[in-house]
Amino acid sequence: AYLVSDVLSRKETFFEKLQKFIDSKINHKGNVSQIIEVGDILDLYDSHMRAKDKKYQQPKLNSPEWQSEIAMATRITDLMNQTYDNTPRTEPANLTIPKLIYMWGHGLLSPNNLETNLAYIELANKSPNMEEVKQVFSAIASGTKPEDAFAKFGVELYKPKMEVVQPEQSESQQKLFTDKAIAEGHDNIRKLIPSSQPTTYSEKAIAEGHDNVRKLTPPSESKGAKVIEMNAAANASVNMGVS
Repeated sequence: AYLVSDVLSRKETFFEKLQKFIDSKINHKGNVSQIIEVGDILDLYDSHMRAKDKKYQQPKLNSPEWQSEIAMATRITDLMNQTYDNTPRTEPANLTIPKLIYMWGHGLLSPNNLETNLAYIELANKSPNMEEVKQVFSAIASGTKPEDAFAKFGVELYKPKMEVVQPEQSESQQKLFTDKAIAEGHDNIRKLIPSSQPTTYSEKAIAEGHDNVRKLTPPSESKGAKVIEMNAAANASVNMGVS
């Protein structure tokens, strides 16, 4: 019973996740086609931070910290895929696992200072043994401005354009939106039907308007139900001859 409980409740450690990552995405054991994904880097970073600080909380979706983590993970993913020949090289690439672990371990890639952190990634990629990274870290700690410390090694600070990334809607979320729009359109059609109209005619118009709303609702639509209500009302007006 103890062994079963341990297996079911115990979470993978950071080093266990790292080993699986290396096996599947770098050494390609049993799979020759997998490349490193942004989510792999985010998952490893999250596991590292939780092991380092039990009170660590992931940044909220679309917060500045969350966007910074995405930006850093995206650049790390690009360079590491090229480094380990997962993708064709488009630039000099030498960002290895030990370099990444060094930067995480020394707190160089926290999401609070994106420009400096991205510069550390670029410098680590250029550095054969991380000596330049150590010198920059020491210089900044001594009061040197980050832009001056990195400029000594030909690295400029830059801030990428940040865009709010919305998660994709699941099928159930899309259905919920569609059904909500139909229900609201259904009520608006009722309001347009004169009380003197026969019930059978009214229900027929509503049913036809109901179908038209479904046709007008793309699965990926996200502009709200107001436009859909107007389309439903317009279609119902045509069906009933209401102007």
